[in-house]
Amino acid sequence: MKCAVIAITESARITSAFIEENLPVCRLYFHKEKGWLTSNISRLFREYEGLIFIMAAGIVVRMIAPYVESKFRDPAVVVVDDACRYAISLLSGHEGGANVLTSRIATLLNAIPVITTSSDAHRDIIAGIGCRRNTPAHEIEAAVASCLKKHGIGWDHVRTAATIELKQNEPGLLELFFTKGIPVCFFSIEDINNFDGPYDISQTAVNRLGVKAVAAPCALMAGYKAELIQPKKVIGNVTVALAREKPRPHIPVPDKRNTIDGGEI
Repeated sequence: MKCAVIAITESARITSAFIEENLPVCRLYFHKEKGWLTSNISRLFREYEGLIFIMAAGIVVRMIAPYVESKFRDPAVVVVDDACRYAISLLSGHEGGANVLTSRIATLLNAIPVITTSSDAHRDIIAGIGCRRNTPAHEIEAAVASCLKKHGIGWDHVRTAATIELKQNEPGLLELFFTKGIPVCFFSIEDINNFDGPYDISQTAVNRLGVKAVAAPCALMAGYKAELIQPKKVIGNVTVALAREKPRPHIPVPDKRNTIDGGEI
């Protein structure tokens, strides 16, 4: 996907440069002068398959609104806030690839992906991962695929991967889930050791990392009321655990058509 990453502040430029460096076929546009974005957004909207804005979502909405036509023709639009806390799939999420792009950006920045497309929001599997240092992506992929296949689950049901913070710069792990467009969330040793869940303590993890376990607790913590469907399984240099999260409860919206000031008519 041919992408442009756009910044209008100095702090956003640093983030944008990092994305340009790590995202294939991506070009950085950094301009602080007033009016540049307004003058160039039409061209950018036409020329690129993906647009990544490092700025407030409100600015982006106002900029792209006149040019939005169809989810089958519009570019994928992703917004990242200036503090890199969230990566938001704003436009052409499923058809245009913004959801996958959002997940990739979230993995690069260790940000929280915000995806509201119903077909993608219903993914409910979390893959907890542990691996030896410098384990290649293909080995991690094979291990996870083996566990998914055992339970009749496809990659398209995996919402996120989860592991320990010590793996934030693990090349094979990041490469695999970046390629698949699946975000990765990381938990600290303290988070894991303070989590009392239904998993077995790993003496190997205790001895090597000072943590009770990795794959299983990370999988459980990353999901909403998640339950293990695959306890930790060691396959070569990789440890995999799978958890399925429960559906979030539907919050009924009160019908205000027949009320006045909160009371019934």
